[in-house]
Amino acid sequence: MQKIEAVILDMDGLMIDTERFAREAWRQAASEVGYTIDEALLTRTRGRTLEDGRTILLDALGQGFPYAEVRSRRDAYVREALERGDIQAMEGLTVFLETIDSLQLKKAIATSGQGDATSRKLAALGLNDSFGTVVCGDDIENGKPAPDIFLEAARRLDAEPSQCVVLEDSDAGARAADAAGMRVIVIPELRPPAPDVVSLAWRVLPSLIEAASLLADVCEKQAENGEATTATSASPAHPVGPPEDLAPSQR
Repeated sequence: MQKIEAVILDMDGLMIDTERFAREAWRQAASEVGYTIDEALLTRTRGRTLEDGRTILLDALGQGFPYAEVRSRRDAYVREALERGDIQAMEGLTVFLETIDSLQLKKAIATSGQGDATSRKLAALGLNDSFGTVVCGDDIENGKPAPDIFLEAARRLDAEPSQCVVLEDSDAGARAADAAGMRVIVIPELRPPAPDVVSLAWRVLPSLIEAASLLADVCEKQAENGEATTATSASPAHPVGPPEDLAPSQR
């Protein structure tokens, strides 16, 4: 195993509990103009850029779907929830960030969200100063599941892709990390990962707390063994888990 030098995190649904609010906001905004967006359609947009999401919705609902209006209403509802303090950091985020800082690992955010919305969310939760490198959906040409966003994050961190670990909650994001040649830890939020994502994942874990422990264990072993650590040397307390092994709240 290559020595771990950097950690790249997705944001929505991984660092910040925005996905539940965003999904309900999409449903509400669409219903106000006479459309229904079901769970299956919303799942297809997870982890995708704004433009990719627009294409998916228009293909499914027809070219007459007033995307711009619905998107504006959806964004307003999410912004209001953020301002009310309803949207919080995900469980274990503080512990995770403290752990990777103590391990002296480089870190970055790679989110499909737009730059202005990303800055607003990070500021609301006091995280603006926690990351010097943030790559957003409007910074790259091809969104997840293409590898572009993770390769750009690695470039900005001056890290080799093989030395990066990505944390993701979405299937599209996990596939993008794998395509970039990076190890990926999947922490599902709303539904279990697809079978191919379980297969490609380095680990599937229930929360950032377990991810912090895993990285600490692996980095410690790498320091002891001079980078000769193999993937199987990680603590058996952190196996690659199929969906049924997830905590109840993650099923």
